[in-house]
Amino acid sequence: MVLSKEAVDAYKVLLTNPKNNNLPIEPITDVIVKSDTVIAQHILFKDFLSYLHSKLPNADLPKVIFYILLEEIFGPCTGKDETGCAGYHLKVNQIS
Repeated sequence: MVLSKEAVDAYKVLLTNPKNNNLPIEPITDVIVKSDTVIAQHILFKDFLSYLHSKLPNADLPKVIFYILLEEIFGPCTGKDETGCAGYHLKVNQIS
């Protein structure tokens, strides 16, 4: 995969407006919600990927694209988790 603005924009469209693209997932802004505690970026990625694979088993989401979208949609990292890893005051909402 070539990392380009077009690739990031394509993933952003799919993840922010999945119904418009006939995808059986909720928008990323409904799946990732505010949290009282900081969750490390890599944990958010793992949890979001688990959600995504529960709906689309063969979906591919490169970690770098996810990190770029986190910053574009939710802003820059807001803190560090209890182990010192960079993260956000966000969590993956348990949507079924």
